[in-house]
Amino acid sequence: MIKRDSQALEFNGDSSLNESLSPRERQLLVMATNGLTDQGIAHELGISLATVSTYWGRVRIKFGPLPRPELVARFILGEMARSNAALEASEAQMRTLLESSPLGIVLTDRQGSALYINSAYRKIAGADPETLKEEGTLGLVHPDDRARVAEMWRKCLHEGLAYTSEHRYLRTDGSIIWVRSQGDVWRQDGEIGGRVSIVEDVTSAHAAERGRIEAEQRYRTLLALAPEAILSVDESIQIIEFNPGAERMFGYSAHEVIGEPLAMLLPFDFRGSHEDFVRRFGAGSTVSARPMASRSAVHGLRKNGQEFPCEASIIRQTVEGRPLFTAILRDISDRVS
Repeated sequence: MIKRDSQALEFNGDSSLNESLSPRERQLLVMATNGLTDQGIAHELGISLATVSTYWGRVRIKFGPLPRPELVARFILGEMARSNAALEASEAQMRTLLESSPLGIVLTDRQGSALYINSAYRKIAGADPETLKEEGTLGLVHPDDRARVAEMWRKCLHEGLAYTSEHRYLRTDGSIIWVRSQGDVWRQDGEIGGRVSIVEDVTSAHAAERGRIEAEQRYRTLLALAPEAILSVDESIQIIEFNPGAERMFGYSAHEVIGEPLAMLLPFDFRGSHEDFVRRFGAGSTVSARPMASRSAVHGLRKNGQEFPCEASIIRQTVEGRPLFTAILRDISDRVS
């Protein structure tokens, strides 16, 4: 705003006028904005005053027949309009990007107060924006995890330490979810301005992992309690599982046989034929299990060198794309003696 004849003249910034300037015309106006006189401009650019006047004439053709101060003012307003337009466009693009993200995003200030929370985070949290801004996102963290998360956020804001964490949220409806949170600081003029966090709901993944662990625990319990010998071999016919029942039957500890070839548990005369059977069974496409009654007795070799007859059931599985064979063995020495 510039006063002229006791009246305020307001110029609406027009960035298109500034964009029409040549590099030398822009340079002229920038120098005038910085307070240089025409003589100072001529000296800085190494041109004559007449040439400076020529450039002013070109500017007036584009901006209008205005006095020098008003030309400078119009240039300044145009620059402001152009900067604001670029900033708004950038901010609009950023907001569109953040709002379309399937991941929750939170931007806080240096004190940890939320400055921005995207829609995905609000959905994950199950809370409205006002509640989140008033109570803060730390209030969502499960009480048992809150102290750890608060300390992690403190170190991020005050020491600039990035973090990755999995913890629980206690939503406003009382449900508990698991989230994976990654965060780092954002800076302004080199100083920490606050924290930005990316949050993902990993409840389903946690449930699947918990189910896998529970199934593994049940399997381990069954292996430990089963009276039969249960052992597994991989595609190389090397032992990868050896339960307590197998330890009792063969006299070896699991530590002694894991990673060793299955042949060590077979009498020499049976080793070749048994390995051929396992390979043929593994190559089959229709049968994935053979019960004990489906084939004649096999023979085992104890650690003390004693041979013994046993019944065997064999199961073929594919684990992570690799074949796995599990045998359940029962000593039948008392039946054939």
